[in-house]
Amino acid sequence: MNDTNHIKSDNFNVLPGVGLQDIYEDDLPHNNVINILLIGDPGVGKSSLISRFVSDEYNSDITPTTASKTNIKYVKYGDMVYKLNIIDTRRINYDRYGGEYKQIQKSHCIVICFDITHKPSFDDIRKWINLASNVGTTGSLRIMVGCKSDMRSTNPENEISKSTAQKFCDEAYKDILYIEASAKEDIFVKDIFLYSLKYFLSNKNEFDVLQEKIEARSSCILY
Repeated sequence: MNDTNHIKSDNFNVLPGVGLQDIYEDDLPHNNVINILLIGDPGVGKSSLISRFVSDEYNSDITPTTASKTNIKYVKYGDMVYKLNIIDTRRINYDRYGGEYKQIQKSHCIVICFDITHKPSFDDIRKWINLASNVGTTGSLRIMVGCKSDMRSTNPENEISKSTAQKFCDEAYKDILYIEASAKEDIFVKDIFLYSLKYFLSNKNEFDVLQEKIEARSSCILY
C-alpha cells in the first residue's frame, strides 16, 4: 500500500483530553472505540509518537517503556465522538503468550515502528509484522512507521531510505501503509492515528466484523 503524506484531516477535530472522559465515556457506543497498538524494537520512538499525539509534547529524554500503557485520545468527526485507545508496549517476550499478546489480539490497528537511522530496527521489522499477522485478529489494519524522519542524513551508513522501506512494503506486504514521521518536529504524527480512524469509518462493515472477532477472541484468551 502506498504511503500517504496527505491524509485529509480537515473534518477531524482532535479534542483536548482534560475533562472529556467524564463528558463522553458514559454515552460512548462500543463501536466508537478503536484500539491502536504500537510495536517495534525498544528505543525506536513509539512512546514519543504517542506523547506528541496525545499531549502535544516531546521529550528527548523520555524513559524506556517498562510496562504496557494505554493512552486515551478523543476525536470528533461530524456529530460523533470516537475514543482512541493507544497502547504503548514494553519489550515483548516471544516465548510465551501473555498480556502483550492479548493486546495484539484486541487491536483494530497495529502500528509497527522502526528507527530510520538505525538499520537493525528495520532488519527486525519483518519479525514484528509477522507477529502482528500471526497473533493479530484477521482484518486488523497494519501501518509501518519510519520514526525520527527529522534525523535523516545524520547517519547515512546506518540509515534506511524512504524508497527502501516503501519497496519493502510494496513487494512483501502490499496491504501495509508506510508513513515516515517525526515526533520531535511533529511531522505526520497525527496522520498515523487519524488514518486508522478514517479507515474504519470508510469501511464500517469490515470494522463491525472485526469488532465481533475481537470480542469473540477476548472471551476465550488463555494466559
